[in-house]
Amino acid sequence: MSSHECATEVALTEDEYVHFAQVPDGAHELVDTLQCELQADHPGPHLALGQAGGAGGVDWWLRWSATERSLIALEEETGYCETSGPPIDPQGDSDDTVLCQLPSGHFGAHSWQMPSTIAGRVPSAANQQKLIDLADNLPLPD
Repeated sequence: MSSHECATEVALTEDEYVHFAQVPDGAHELVDTLQCELQADHPGPHLALGQAGGAGGVDWWLRWSATERSLIALEEETGYCETSGPPIDPQGDSDDTVLCQLPSGHFGAHSWQMPSTIAGRVPSAANQQKLIDLADNLPLPD
C-alpha cells in the first residue's frame, strides 16, 4: 500500500466553483482543479477539500467517481478524523500535535503520514490581511 496521496485530479464544474466561492469567510483562494487527498490506491470515490469555511464554519469537500459527484459539508469540530500525529514543534514546550486533516472514517494513511503532492493552498485575501494584522500586533523580541 502506498503512503502517497492519490494523483487523480478533477476540474470543477461551474456550479461547484460558484458553490465554493459562496462559502462565508472562505479560507483559501479557489482553484479550478482539485486533487484527491486520500491515500493512493484507495477504494471508492475520490475526495478533495473545495473550500474551508471561516472560524467555526463548515468546510466543503468534493467527492467524485467516474459516474457521480457530490458536495460534502463537514463541521470543523465534528467531521474530521481525530487521530493525532507527531508534535507540531518537537523541540518546543507545547504538547500540541498535528491532527489529521481528512474526514473521519477515511481510507488509509492520515494526512500527516503522506508527503503532500498538492500545492499549498493560498490563503484568501481576507485571511492574508488577518495574518498581516496579527503579525503587526506581535511583540518584538528583546
